[in-house]
Amino acid sequence: WISDGDYLTVRNIALGYAFKPSATKYFKSARIYVSIQQAFVFTKYKGQNPEASIGRDDAIGTYGQDLSTYPVPRTLMVGANFNF
Repeated sequence: WISDGDYLTVRNIALGYAFKPSATKYFKSARIYVSIQQAFVFTKYKGQNPEASIGRDDAIGTYGQDLSTYPVPRTLMVGANFNF
């Protein structure tokens, strides 16, 4: 019933590249980017994620219990910005 809930997480990583204005003749500026949220979770916790706990704000006595809630999602976003 008792498990070590220590963890280290890397939440947000963003990488982008802005093209020089002279590099493209069709756009005033252009930028591409990639972003990831909840990139890495380092833990020895046996559950899905030590951060996902439905009872952490509960006032009826289930504080700190992992009740098999949904895990914290990992989100990958790819995009581009163009100015004409």
